[in-house]
Order: sequence, then structure tokens, then C-alpha cells
Amino acid sequence: MKVRLTFAAFLFPLMLLASGDPLVTGARNSAMGFSTAALPGLWSAFANRAALAENPSLEVGFYYDNRFMTREMALKTAAFSIPAWQGAFAVSYSHFGFDQYNDQSVGLSFGRNFGPKVQVGLGFNYLVNTLAGDYDKRTGFTFSAGLRVKLSRAWTLGAYVDNPSSQKMSGLSEETIPSRMSTGLLWNVADGWLATAEVVKVTGYATEIHLGAEYRLIRQVYVRGGVATGPARYTFGAGLNTGRLRIDLSSSVHSVLGYSPQISLQWRFSKQ
Repeated sequence: MKVRLTFAAFLFPLMLLASGDPLVTGARNSAMGFSTAALPGLWSAFANRAALAENPSLEVGFYYDNRFMTREMALKTAAFSIPAWQGAFAVSYSHFGFDQYNDQSVGLSFGRNFGPKVQVGLGFNYLVNTLAGDYDKRTGFTFSAGLRVKLSRAWTLGAYVDNPSSQKMSGLSEETIPSRMSTGLLWNVADGWLATAEVVKVTGYATEIHLGAEYRLIRQVYVRGGVATGPARYTFGAGLNTGRLRIDLSSSVHSVLGYSPQISLQWRFSKQ
């Protein structure tokens, strides 16, 4: 039993990292090449917290990523935001894995507008790693900082860093939690059409390029696509946005590990 659990302890984190962007949440982001740096929305609670300040609202959302069609590798997240102080607070939760091995996180974030063009955000996360059997839970604490600048009516720059101080998990092997840095651009090409491009670096791994696009097909329906490197992943999806209810579907195809479908549901308590 210990041998099998130890194997799981190594296998699942490696597969998670190999899949790319384990904490990219929201099917819209996933469909657009896992873009996170400049895209606004509720799922910024897991990425660039500064983007929470864009059109802040009382909102709740749920996301499910069935990674490689394997239940034991599913990523489940939830987030809730509330507008305050020229921005928004958000509470977030994520769970990856299954009963024998899992990673969980609870986060508190805040994004604020500083004038009409600049947004700044901070986030704090408590992490728990659980391995069944005669193993202790490991815990950790990280913080994140983000910036979003509207360069013009068409262009927005976003950048954020997770765990810049290289915090470690508690336990016998004080494993360093990876740091993540992402910088990207959002381009409003035309009415109903936008594109994203960003560079992502996670400590210990090769630099990645993420590209995405979104097009409004009809009034409330959107289609999306994207690509990400390191390793190659191809993404696509569609979404419905009624102003209150948002339903997004996406899929990603990993060059080695295969197919992963995603879905996110969001509800705004006041119409956008």
C-alpha cells in the first residue's frame, strides 16, 4: 500500500505540471490558450488579481476540468466576488486529485482601480497537500501581486507573479512551491473580437507562450480558440453570456496526454 501511495505522490504532481497551467480556471480562459494575464473576470481570483477591479460585481462561479478524461485528476474550483472600495474582493477554493492524493487551496484576493487606467491586485493562498496512509499533511502559504494597465482603448497590459518569495511547504521535505510569472496583452481588435498573447514562466520549467482569440458569433454567443507551448496544447470552446448567467465550455488537447473537457458556470446577482 505504501509503495502504491508513494508512486501516486510522484505521479500525480508530475502529470499535473506536464499538463500545463494547473491553476488556470474558467472555461473562457482555458479555451483561449490558457490566457490569464490581461483577461478580466471572476477567475482572476486564481491569476491576475488586479483584473478583479474590471466591472466588479456580486458574482459566484464554479469550474470543472476533467483532465485527460481521468476522474482522479479532475480540477474543481469555486469563486465568489463582492464589489468594494473601487474594486472587488474575492474568495476562492480549488481541489485537485482524489481521496488518496489531493492538493487544495483557499484564497482571498482584492483588486482595485487607481484611476481610469491602472488596476492593482493582491492575493493570499493557504495550500494543503494530502497523501493517504502514514503521511502527514503538508501546508503552505503564498501571496500574489498583479498589475493591469489600459494602454489605449484597444490595448491592455497585464502582469502578475505568484509566490515571488519562494515559500515552502511544511513537512519533512520542505518542498519549495513553484513561483509563476506571467505578462500579456489583451487586444480589442474590433467590436466583438479580441485576442490575447502572453509569456509565462514557472520556476524550473521552460518559458511558455500562450495565444488566444474570442469572437462574438451572435449577440450572446461567443466562440474561442488558442494554443500554448511547453508542451503543445490546442484549445477551443464556446460561451453564452446573458448578462446574469454565463455558461462556458472548452476543451484542450495535450500533445502527449490527450483530451480534457472543461465547463464553468457563473451567476451575477446584478445584470451586466
